[in-house]
Amino acid sequence: MAKEDIVRRWLEIAAEDLEVAESNHSNGYWLYAAFLCHQSLEKVLKAYYQATHDDDPPYTHNHIRLPRPAH
Repeated sequence: MAKEDIVRRWLEIAAEDLEVAESNHSNGYWLYAAFLCHQSLEKVLKAYYQATHDDDPPYTHNHIRLPRPAH
């Protein structure tokens, strides 16, 4: 799969997570909404990593590590 397709897929999944988070928030499920916002941000950061690096994003949930510059 081309890099652009992988980045696009990360962003599509992030958008889905955010949509479900908004639904949960509207229905009073605050904890689930916050969790899905966290997941959405992580996927956006992985899309960024994928777009700016020659390798796959690391298997991590660390929002600090993911946006590191490419070497």
